[in-house]
Amino acid sequence: MNERQRFWLRHYACRAFQHAIESCHFLLRYGIHPESPLYYPLMTAAYVTYSRPFMSNFGVGRLDDSFIPAERLADHKHIMSLRSTFYAHSDAIEPPSSNQPSNAIIVFAKDGELQFALHEMKTLPPGLPLVIDMSRLLLAKAHDEAEEIAAKIGLKANIPDGVYHLNLADEPAPLLVPANV
Repeated sequence: MNERQRFWLRHYACRAFQHAIESCHFLLRYGIHPESPLYYPLMTAAYVTYSRPFMSNFGVGRLDDSFIPAERLADHKHIMSLRSTFYAHSDAIEPPSSNQPSNAIIVFAKDGELQFALHEMKTLPPGLPLVIDMSRLLLAKAHDEAEEIAAKIGLKANIPDGVYHLNLADEPAPLLVPANV
């Protein structure tokens, strides 16, 4: 991975962690409870956006576990596990939660009529501070690294007014390419 790609990945990580924080804050600020129709989509947003920089990305790769401070690796793995097990995927057989298999189809039978529901794992709001805390920690680290890389590759130099795309190709390709916007 070249320095331009490293910059792109850190900048992308900053935005992903910001989205995770915003999703968690929205849930907490408005007291959205597990039975609300917005609860599961916002929880999914929090876990999925937190994890994006750690998932494979064509062209730049991904952040690996070495990006995580060693003393917080267990917290990170817990968040990633919930993302992979419940929020980003929907396997039919998972470890049980609330004494029911996760992602199970629940059948309600009454007077010969059947109704169906999906048992969705729902992390309760008290678990959101972990996502917020980890996102803030990693946002600061990604931001600091992006600033260092930007200075190193010349993104802090005098650049003429305009709109550009960062060129991810290795040098000697131009750093910035005019954008057609």
